[in-house]
Amino acid sequence: VVSFLGGLFCLFVAIGSGLAAYDDINLSAHVVQHLFLMMIGAPLLALGRPVTLIAQAGSRTTQVRVLKIVNSKVLQVLSGPAAAVLYYGSMWVYFVTPLYAYAGTHDIFHIGTHLYFTAVGYLFWQGIIGLDVSRHRISHALRLATLFLGMPVEAFLGLTIMSMSKPIAPGYTVSDTHTGGATFWISSMFVMTVAIIVSLRQWMQAEERKAARLDAALDAALDLDRAIAAQRSAEHPKPVEAG
Repeated sequence: VVSFLGGLFCLFVAIGSGLAAYDDINLSAHVVQHLFLMMIGAPLLALGRPVTLIAQAGSRTTQVRVLKIVNSKVLQVLSGPAAAVLYYGSMWVYFVTPLYAYAGTHDIFHIGTHLYFTAVGYLFWQGIIGLDVSRHRISHALRLATLFLGMPVEAFLGLTIMSMSKPIAPGYTVSDTHTGGATFWISSMFVMTVAIIVSLRQWMQAEERKAARLDAALDAALDLDRAIAAQRSAEHPKPVEAG
């Protein structure tokens, strides 16, 4: 509940607070906005188990529809490596191509980018640290590899923005562009470091649960063997030897 409400609060800060008033005139503010949408709000929503909540609190019809969507082939593709490609690739396409300048002058497209980045962020983080059960989840080792490989991708994007010789869009300055690149670089590295720690912790917890299940299964097998041996001993008692 705390994670889910925290995710909703981050979405509000990104698009409903005073921060949104500066996203088209200050690159650092826009970077912080995307930080709250993709890198903080989205993972908190994923940790809030929204699909599990809908499935448990909804009607039988809602449960069937939700499970059908979650287990669909489309989400199977989007929840795998494609989510990482969309997550990291979208940042590059948005900030390096003319799309960023276009979004600043077209409000509907700008709002659409917010929805898109939030959805892509949720798909990415659900596959990395999300707690909703899904048969499309990748292994813990692959999750960590995705985070480690993504760090240089994001760092290089921040450095690329910092090295731009022209403003990223009309209305910005070169200095503001470089500051925005530095903000992206530092904040993204911090978020990815925290995510790696969380992912490692989840992997350790999964291994502990696996070990506990294995111990329980071994104990049950030993108890069964003892019960069978006791039953056989009772059915075929040893003859009493003559003194």
